[in-house]
Amino acid sequence: MRYLFMALLMVCLFVPQAAYAASKIVFDGRVYTRQAVDRTDIMTQAEYTQGRETLENWTKLIAVRHFPNVADPKEMAAKLVDVLYAQNPEAKHEMVILEDGNDVLMDFITWPSNKTYLEFNVHRYRKVEGYKGLISYQFAYRFTHTTPKFLKQFIQNKESWKKLMMDVAFPIDFE
Repeated sequence: MRYLFMALLMVCLFVPQAAYAASKIVFDGRVYTRQAVDRTDIMTQAEYTQGRETLENWTKLIAVRHFPNVADPKEMAAKLVDVLYAQNPEAKHEMVILEDGNDVLMDFITWPSNKTYLEFNVHRYRKVEGYKGLISYQFAYRFTHTTPKFLKQFIQNKESWKKLMMDVAFPIDFE
């Protein structure tokens, strides 16, 4: 056991801080750890969860995506609206266009067909210097509580998360 501790200590001391920092994101005072990086012909994405949550059981999720072949944030947000309504025609969304149309923030609440949870999402599509196409930031929150007290707190959190997402610039690291 002592040797395991020493080995872990050595790794922590000698792993470059940049590598450590790239695998973590701080949002709303919470630390999220990168769980996966996926690449397709359409996009590259890195997904982050908090604490011991995984991509299978998360309650809060951060994602950073790169869409190299899409140049218009409004077009990308419109595509997401189409996907949202195809999956859930009853969902509602709000969209805010920032900075001369080069930055779009969209939020919505959706749920699976079995209605086992609700999921609040905020997506931000923007042009980022040094990247062809668009970068997307996502914050998602899954919940099952619907008591009046919880919903009042959720509405406050929702507005806070949207404001935070308007200014966020998560690290872009797909390594």
